[in-house]
Amino acid sequence: MTTEMNGDFSINDNQIKVQAAKPGQTSNVNCDKMTIKTSRVNEDKPLLTGTATLYNQNGSNFLSPSPRTLPTTNISCSPMSESLGKNGTDGGSTSDYNPLLNRQLENPTSNFDTMIHLLKGNIGTGILAMPDAFRNSGWLVGLVCTALLGAVCTHCMHMLVRCSHELCIRTQRPSLSFPNVAEMAFEYGPPKLQKYSSAASKFINTFLVMTQLGFCCVYFLFVATNLQEVITHYFSIKMSVQSYLLILLVPMILLNCVKSLKYLTPASFLAPY
Repeated sequence: MTTEMNGDFSINDNQIKVQAAKPGQTSNVNCDKMTIKTSRVNEDKPLLTGTATLYNQNGSNFLSPSPRTLPTTNISCSPMSESLGKNGTDGGSTSDYNPLLNRQLENPTSNFDTMIHLLKGNIGTGILAMPDAFRNSGWLVGLVCTALLGAVCTHCMHMLVRCSHELCIRTQRPSLSFPNVAEMAFEYGPPKLQKYSSAASKFINTFLVMTQLGFCCVYFLFVATNLQEVITHYFSIKMSVQSYLLILLVPMILLNCVKSLKYLTPASFLAPY
């Protein structure tokens, strides 16, 4: 048998083994069987693809197998899906992952509990200031602005929930906090904005702290002022607003120690009253 080879290749024929040591070498082994020729020069991964042509002793072709290639495998994994999602070539919504089915909460809230918290957060004691707001703005401006702001707030809440659900699917997480939603939105957004993902999370956290401190201090002062007026009118006890603020500090600290919204439902239900 005679073999001519360019590149690394080996043949086992019973007791005969032929192998080229270096690219470009030609190894000849005399035999009266057949000649095998293959042209693979400077391949990084030999034996993955290639063709071989078999000849008779007189040179005629009696067998030409088709090129051998590895089968195509569709591989899906988290890093690849994450990379595709970041580049925008593959949407996370096509995944079978459902964050609602994978979410495990120790004390989940019911629909009634959620409604109470939403009413308290969006209305709360601020409803008592509506008459004064309408007195300053007028009926027309007050009605139009109230409806407009209500529509904007509702739209933003729905948009935030939809974005959170979509990002939970893309990141394969059961839930995301408000800062995490902002961070993942930048990270999976346009390539030019991905570098600002960490800054977006810090930006949201900063403004959340400022917002909470702002309206919580206003409500704290609102409750103390109203409590002073009621006690002064009915019991003729005169105390400064600072004294009522100090008295209210203890129950406020106790309420802040409750971390589950499930157990805060009674407080949210009584808060507007």
